[in-house]
This record gives sequence, structure tokens and C-alpha cells, in this order.
Amino acid sequence: MDNKEFENSTPISRKKGKYYVYITAAAAVFCTMLLFFYFVVIGTTIKNRQWAAKNFTIEYNLLTVGKALQKYADDHNGYLPPAENWCDALLQFDKTLTQSDFKHPKKPEIVMAFNKNLSGLRFADIPKDTILLFETQGGWDLSGDENLIQIANSKQAILDVLLANMEIKSYWVKYKGNNENWRGRFEPVRWKPEN
Repeated sequence: MDNKEFENSTPISRKKGKYYVYITAAAAVFCTMLLFFYFVVIGTTIKNRQWAAKNFTIEYNLLTVGKALQKYADDHNGYLPPAENWCDALLQFDKTLTQSDFKHPKKPEIVMAFNKNLSGLRFADIPKDTILLFETQGGWDLSGDENLIQIANSKQAILDVLLANMEIKSYWVKYKGNNENWRGRFEPVRWKPEN
């Protein structure tokens, strides 16, 4: 290669190097903007969702009480409390719980009930898709099964339930309308461990 060719090739490679620096800088700025967007917008949305769940739905309370039931079982040789006084047993066991944790934060007439079929059973022996807690209308230390849901919630089509695996599901209640046809998208769920 003679000198003329060498002189001509050097500026071209410098230009290419300059473009790589610009592209790298642009990629770094773009990544920084994405991180900023995630932490400010998405992070705030997640925080707002958690705040709304705690203050406007029963979902947060279902999880709180469900985890307290798990701890109760761990501390009582694996056994859940008796259905007759499960709320009182949990309040005595976990001093961080209050009576308001067993109710809907905005609708105090909606409370949670314990699946009576699990009374005194070992938590580890319960299939994970079994209903542990469910929302309904009524009073303190309420326990029951699908019959309690039908009686107490005749006007409400969808209820939240907490499964034994600590997953919240929306339960479509099976109820009849004026024309005696079943309404809603009823989905059978497990109420008894042996089902």
C-alpha cells in the first residue's frame, strides 16, 4: 500500500469510530430513559395498585388473614383452628391482627368466612386449590360453604375467594334470575379436601 492509499483510508476509519460512539451514547441514553420510565411510571402504578387493594378491596385482608392462618397452623402442629371460633383464635394468636382485618375496608357488611370443611384439619393435607377463606355477608366467626354464599350474597354475582395456596380467585356465584335460569358464569370450585 502506498502513502496516498494509506492517507485516504485513515479518515474513513475515524468516521466509522465516531458513529459507533454516537450509537453507543444513544443506546445508553435510551436505556437510562427506560429505567427512569419503569421506576417512575410502572413502579408508581404497582404501588398505587397495592394501596388500592389494601384500602378499597377485601383482597389484601384475605391474604393477610390467610397468611395468619398458615402461621397458626405452623404453631399448632400443622392444624387449622376450629370453625366455630376461628376469628377469636387468630386474634389471640396474632396480635398484629385487628377485627377490621376480617372485613371489607369500605363495606363493613362484607366479611370473610372460613371454609367449615377445613375445621381442625392439617394445613399440609389440604389440596392447594381448596377454598380457605371467602367473602360473604354476616357476622363474626362466620364459617360455612357454598350454601352460605348462596344465602348471603343473592344479589352479588362475583365474590373473591382465597385458596389454600394463597391465590385469590374471583368466584362466580351460581344463582337464579327471575326466569329461573342460572345466571352468571358459574365455575365449580373445591370446598372439601376429598373432592
